[in-house]
Amino acid sequence: MHRLVVQTAAQPGILTCWLDILALANNSAQFYTVDLPEQLAQKPYMEVRMAFIHAVLCGYQPPGEAVILNPAESDIVPAGSKLIFLGRGGSPQLLVTPNSPLYNTAAASAAERLHRERTYKSKARNILVANWPVSSIPELMDGFSMFTPDNSVITFTIAAQAPATWPTKLGSCRFNFISAEYPTSVKVGY
Repeated sequence: MHRLVVQTAAQPGILTCWLDILALANNSAQFYTVDLPEQLAQKPYMEVRMAFIHAVLCGYQPPGEAVILNPAESDIVPAGSKLIFLGRGGSPQLLVTPNSPLYNTAAASAAERLHRERTYKSKARNILVANWPVSSIPELMDGFSMFTPDNSVITFTIAAQAPATWPTKLGSCRFNFISAEYPTSVKVGY
């Protein structure tokens, strides 16, 4: 839950995506599982992922093992695995194969995008977290360090004194702590 809160604060558009997933309406995006097709068994995850065009492959579950989400592209997907998708309307269609014209067009387009110069940089965020449970703040800080753009500043207003063991910086994310009797009534200037 902490990561969802952090992602929503760092990337406000993600809330719209989650609301769509959580709506459970007939046309909303949903998570579902599908048996791994035999022709994709023992293939690298990247190849399995690219075989589906009407859903997003999020991971897989090998037989009798834990779910693996966002695996490495080189991971080999074992026979008998369940694939975990995010999509609309049930099971995905296995439409794209390396021999199809759509695959070649998509592969060429993806290769071109990968070679483009990356000029977009997310702007640093200034985020205020007021009166969050003190015991959960370290986990929230870890999430902010993973998901916020470089040089973001997170300010926590809390009713207690921040422990000296809490870092003021994780990765490129900086943290400020303001102790106040009424943490939701503090004025913070950025």
